[in-house]
Amino acid sequence: MRWAILVLTVLAGCDSPGFGFSAAEVTRSDAGGHAFSLRRSGDVVQAIRTNFVRRPDINLIGRDAELAIERTYGCRVTKMRGDVALMVAQLDCEGAPRDGDWARWVKPRRSLASCLGYISSGQAGRRKEIDLVCF
Repeated sequence: MRWAILVLTVLAGCDSPGFGFSAAEVTRSDAGGHAFSLRRSGDVVQAIRTNFVRRPDINLIGRDAELAIERTYGCRVTKMRGDVALMVAQLDCEGAPRDGDWARWVKPRRSLASCLGYISSGQAGRRKEIDLVCF
């Protein structure tokens, strides 16, 4: 009985949102034969692959995740980071997605937390805005 509870607990965590995405609504999307759970927080989207893949290839899964994100939100993906199970994408909603224009992959750093976002300043440097999502 203990093993059944442990297995159910582990499986329940497979599609759980990361830090910064817990309040985000989940959207299910498919692309290229892969299923993803997408959660958006501002201009950042977390994509969790939810289907089983034998010998996954990050290049194929990454492109499929990017397509799923662009189709779902209608924004262009500019940066991506992650692995075959969990990816995080930076969106640019001012530009429409274009065929053949793939996002730049960011090599993950070894740290306890990762953040994506942008910093903008207003006219003559008077107003500054920082929008970060950490996970």
